[in-house]
Amino acid sequence: YTWNKLLKRSLYQQYDLQYPVGMYGCEDQYTMCKLLKNNVKIAYLPKAYYHYMHYGNATQSRRYDENTYQHDVKIRDMFVELLVDTPFQQLAYEKKTFAILYRAYHFGGDGISSKEFKQKFSTMSPLINKYGGTLTPFYKLAIRGHYRFSKKIFQTGYNLKQLIKKIINR
Repeated sequence: YTWNKLLKRSLYQQYDLQYPVGMYGCEDQYTMCKLLKNNVKIAYLPKAYYHYMHYGNATQSRRYDENTYQHDVKIRDMFVELLVDTPFQQLAYEKKTFAILYRAYHFGGDGISSKEFKQKFSTMSPLINKYGGTLTPFYKLAIRGHYRFSKKIFQTGYNLKQLIKKIINR
């Protein structure tokens, strides 16, 4: 990301760094990958100068539909192309592909049916095994054609967890 870095202007010029036009989400990550492919000097300062304020579900990343899916595929392909001939190309493919499934699962809501979810993601079981963590069973259920049911179970568990936290903190 670029929000937590100070970059010399000369680096933008020297390495032709530009935020990709038409890309929303991951554009700063893409720009940093493009920069870090080069031999640049990096220093670390352990102090927070940036504070992010989150305002609920108001961000664009909270909606998911076919256009979002196509955009995510395009982003993944841009990263894979950027990292061609590097040891990170396969990792970028896997992580960005899993990110597509993650966003579709968590933000698909009424924008994606169980059938569509299965059609798009049924081949992703190996990536779910690798990156799904504690949510693996939910993702696996969803890619087998039970997206809506999986989401209801997940949401019920999440709501219960929030209620328990609220009760404990009284």
